[in-house]
Amino acid sequence: MLSALEKVTKSQHHGSYNIAGPGVLLLSQALRRAGRVPVPLPSSAASVLGSGLSRLGGRAELSPDQVRFLQYGRVVDTSKATRELGFRPHFSTPEAFDDFVRSHDLTALIGSDALAELEGTALAWLRSMRTGRGTSNV
Repeated sequence: MLSALEKVTKSQHHGSYNIAGPGVLLLSQALRRAGRVPVPLPSSAASVLGSGLSRLGGRAELSPDQVRFLQYGRVVDTSKATRELGFRPHFSTPEAFDDFVRSHDLTALIGSDALAELEGTALAWLRSMRTGRGTSNV
């Protein structure tokens, strides 16, 4: 990041540049990499939940744009920085995120093996319910 700032301030190039590593990391992937458990939430419930949380913690409500950001994510085109500045990031997006997780000593709430087992059990149960062979007493 600092090398990109240095290049743009010392050059004759003007305008905005997107600076990021290559690759995309979905919110669900980031949560898993950080050892967290993703919880699906319908978009209609997000604003209600945001309002409730703001009353409890004094935080601002989630705007419709913030809800869309959480729901769909964002990606940026870094080709202008590469082409005009010759910027080459040292880390990919997943590598940078993993470094962030390590540097903040985020410990997993649930181990990856246990999470995979829970996920498999939940998917098997959902499949059985869809085919009508499961019970609703789970």
